[in-house]
Amino acid sequence: MPVAGTELAPSDVELVQETLEGWGVAADSGVTVALELDLTPELRREGLARELVRLVQDARRAAGFDVSDRIVLGVESSGELAEAVAAHAGYLAGETLAVDLSPAAVPDATDRQEAEVEGSAVTITLRRA
Repeated sequence: MPVAGTELAPSDVELVQETLEGWGVAADSGVTVALELDLTPELRREGLARELVRLVQDARRAAGFDVSDRIVLGVESSGELAEAVAAHAGYLAGETLAVDLSPAAVPDATDRQEAEVEGSAVTITLRRA
């Protein structure tokens, strides 16, 4: 044990880096970053909502809609995808310019796209508002 007034030398100190389970750690040039890698149900739903936005944007392009066109949107899904739509309906509608968002098919849809997100089927129907 050092006595007051003495200096510690690098050989007096042992640095150990242990990574906890569920965490990712990277170190470079004296900087260490740790990230919790476990996905919560909320984070999973948010990620699914982002993927649904991408699919709707692809469907808009395929239908030939202008970037500024408002749409009526139907997103038919089940399980976790349906939970993501319900939890992030405002985000989904806002990002896709949907004035109406339904968990069922749009009856007079001008475009219909079927896709799969993480093994779950989703059907996207839309038309100009």
